[in-house]
Amino acid sequence: MRVVADEDVLKAIPLLGERGRTSTFVRWTLPLLAFSTLILSVFLVFPTRFVQFFGFLFTYMVPPAGKESVIPAAVAAGYSPFLVATYIAGLDMTVAWLLAWNWDALSRVPLVGGVIGRTTKKGQEWLKDRSLVDRSAFFGLVGFVFVPLQGSGAIAGVALGRLIGLPAQRAWVAIMIGALFAAFLWAYAAGAVRSLVGIVGWGVVLQVAVVLLAVGVLVWFVSRRIRRG
Repeated sequence: MRVVADEDVLKAIPLLGERGRTSTFVRWTLPLLAFSTLILSVFLVFPTRFVQFFGFLFTYMVPPAGKESVIPAAVAAGYSPFLVATYIAGLDMTVAWLLAWNWDALSRVPLVGGVIGRTTKKGQEWLKDRSLVDRSAFFGLVGFVFVPLQGSGAIAGVALGRLIGLPAQRAWVAIMIGALFAAFLWAYAAGAVRSLVGIVGWGVVLQVAVVLLAVGVLVWFVSRRIRRG
């Protein structure tokens, strides 16, 4: 029995073929519809605070902000960790969907193409000393999106997926997994800190944070000394 490759399966679906007016229409329309639905839902979910929440979403999409800064800030402002994580991960997933299906076309758009080119170059530099990512491409991409980097992980994730040769749909699934894990981890960690502050106050939390930071720096310094031998 012949094993059908992922790309063959994709091309076998008429509406998702690589060429043709219908397939081009679908490749643009479905991701944009999902993105628009996500954005418009903010008005329903946060009817009295949608302007502030839009500010967090916009900040996340513009470097140097990222999950590690926007998510804790939104949770500290009083938003539900679940909703914050859902929206941030949703942004990554819908943008990655659009990019994965239309990468070549978008790379020719003047402003967007420049961002794609710079992101691809950064991805090439990141891959230089990481041969393990080539051997385990899917999980390497999951880890890449999971690690907090500046800005949305969507553009960088799709760029890296292309560099390591993942089909568009597999790259999108990897980005989805990484984005969900990272967003919910940051959101619920920020929620735990918010609850702790409500119990013991900022002073105790800051003292604990300083101690943990000092321990982390010490461990990093000692590990570097040991590696240098």
